[in-house]
Amino acid sequence: MYHSLSETRHPLQPEEQEVGIDPLSSYSNKSAGDSNKNGRRTSSTLDSEGTFNSYRKEWEELFVNNNYLATIRQKGING
Repeated sequence: MYHSLSETRHPLQPEEQEVGIDPLSSYSNKSAGDSNKNGRRTSSTLDSEGTFNSYRKEWEELFVNNNYLATIRQKGING
């Protein structure tokens, strides 16, 4: 009788480790490699920092500065 992988694996058995890149690794490993020879950052670095700052601001608004549930409730009321 044939059993699929999902049937033979215990539900509490840990899953295999995901493989991929860490999107925040560049922020935790700041180095001189972030700038070019002229001392200017590349546009992709500027774009990613802008995105990071945007997400950080949103995170602070939701979780740090305000009560998360109250914020979500108010946004739902306001549409």
